[in-house]
Amino acid sequence: MTKEEVVHDVFLSDNFPTVVIGISVFVGLFLVTLLVFKLLGIRFHINSRHLQIGESEKERAILRQQSEWAHAYCASLEYKIPKDETYNGYVTKFILERAYDEIVTWIMFNHLTLDGDYIKVKQQRMRMLIDQLALKDMYRTDEFHKFLDDGVRDVVENLIHIREVYGKKS
Repeated sequence: MTKEEVVHDVFLSDNFPTVVIGISVFVGLFLVTLLVFKLLGIRFHINSRHLQIGESEKERAILRQQSEWAHAYCASLEYKIPKDETYNGYVTKFILERAYDEIVTWIMFNHLTLDGDYIKVKQQRMRMLIDQLALKDMYRTDEFHKFLDDGVRDVVENLIHIREVYGKKS
């Protein structure tokens, strides 16, 4: 059978009008229910692993707070990073901006967790980024990597804390 014949058979089958009416009634009742909820001021929120419906302002506020905190944190690191006599502030700012971009990616995907393996992956990702961009060997030492790992753990913990705090506010 060709596509045209299949489509012709489906549209002319005995069940087609019943199925179309059933689906239309279901969609209509769903829309009427949503309208009634809206008119009554009932707020609802559906949150699953891949779907989130409702309270978009609340979610935007959480993301805004997380990104503002991450930006302030990255800016504060400029004064904590070890420097030598050939220190170049512009390179450091560039690297910190790239680190901030990486953190914003974590925020956008919103899968933050305190699981040790998750934090280890984020630490490795940040190490690779810094190793790729840093020009000096002093930023590839174990001491600096510990500084970096502690910073990444601190970032993840604070981003989760911000979500918890702003998630509770209505």
